[in-house]
Amino acid sequence: MAVPSIRPCFIAVLLLASASSACSGEASPPPGPPPQHCVRVWNEDSPSVAVPADDANVIVYEWTDKAEDEGCGVVIVSRTTGAWTIHFIVLARAGKALPGTRWDAVSGQEWGEDSPEGDVPEAPNAALNPAGRIISI
Repeated sequence: MAVPSIRPCFIAVLLLASASSACSGEASPPPGPPPQHCVRVWNEDSPSVAVPADDANVIVYEWTDKAEDEGCGVVIVSRTTGAWTIHFIVLARAGKALPGTRWDAVSGQEWGEDSPEGDVPEAPNAALNPAGRIISI
């Protein structure tokens, strides 16, 4: 009967995984203020939102993709239902929306269950007023 050998890289992966899981109980740092150019672009031409302002957790963030395009994202999550929408837009180098570009969106039913993973901050860093404009918290 042959005894299976365990590769050293497999052991290293297990050690790293267990070490990183030990840190998962740490509190995340408080969110920073939203990027002001993203707030400005949203407030100049914001899409209509279906979640009432008093029921919304709002996260505003900026991003750069592989093609070096800069953009803004606005995540709106209903505190009551967990339904979420991520609005996103590509910006010109000057921090303004490209001509003819509008906010696009993708939605889901419950944040954490069917939401994307990535660099989006987890804690709210903004709020909506009743008119759907972003205000800092």
